[in-house]
Amino acid sequence: MKAKLLLVDDEHRILIVLTAIFGQLYDVYTANDGSAALDILRTMDINVLVSDQHMPGMLGTELLQQAKALKPDTIRILLTGYADYKASMASVNEGEVFRYIAKPWDTAKLLTTVAEAVRVSQQLVRARQPDSDLPAKVQVHQPSVQTAADNMGLLVIGDNEGISRYLSEQFKDKHPVYSAQTLPRAIAALKQHYIGVVITEATVNGASSVKFLAALRATNPTIVTLVLSAHQDVMLISEMINSGQIFRFLPNPPGKGILRLSAISAIRQHYEFKDNPALTVRIHGDMSEFENEKQANSEYQASADDNESEANFFWLRRAFRHLFNTTRAH
Repeated sequence: MKAKLLLVDDEHRILIVLTAIFGQLYDVYTANDGSAALDILRTMDINVLVSDQHMPGMLGTELLQQAKALKPDTIRILLTGYADYKASMASVNEGEVFRYIAKPWDTAKLLTTVAEAVRVSQQLVRARQPDSDLPAKVQVHQPSVQTAADNMGLLVIGDNEGISRYLSEQFKDKHPVYSAQTLPRAIAALKQHYIGVVITEATVNGASSVKFLAALRATNPTIVTLVLSAHQDVMLISEMINSGQIFRFLPNPPGKGILRLSAISAIRQHYEFKDNPALTVRIHGDMSEFENEKQANSEYQASADDNESEANFFWLRRAFRHLFNTTRAH
């Protein structure tokens, strides 16, 4: 049986092109606006929803938010030709978008992204079946922050003493809060403590944290990440979604209310992932690219001489592999 793909765009010509691209691979359904898309979602199980952002009546981010509540296992992709900072933030924080794709799209990358989203959707369906052969299928557990007593901690990375202090006050003895001003110190904290949530600046000591987050999610996908940035940079958010695969993106400094609520949501998300690791695909997708050490070595050899950041990325992946292969399971 073919997977079901729902394409939403107010431009009919775009729907024709997308249908031509995907029509032989999936059962394709189309809608010209958010309301029609929701009607389709109410009547059938859709594997992947690909929505334009700027549509009359309902923005794509609004559609993704409602789709998440209506069909949480439908994987959501935002497709847009506008550099819209607020939409980009909403796609992460409200719609929990799987990927963010800019128009004009690269057809090969679009095909790959949708194929990955379909695999993720199918894994989620299998994970929720009683006879699932996916690992660690148990009853989803969402303990309240007030009663959690397993010493799961939060790690704040960067020059954010005020944020660390505020979160320590909020969670007190329930969840310890650790600080690290550099990425090597963050790795040391991850080795020493049970960390379920990482809150990091987008840039730490002048270096982007994207590669750090990609290495982290590849080695321990149950850790949930929040990113802080003082810059209204759409490309940064897109990179954080597609490569870092973050849970939330917040302004820096964040408001105390949104910081607290985001931290609580992240804690609950960590416990859900911890109790049912198969569900990590909902955010993280297919991580097979990180499983082949031989491939990682060849990537390093090909790029280390020309690109210091790639060499650092290789080191991070090796460090994280060692860390989580030698640290006790939590």
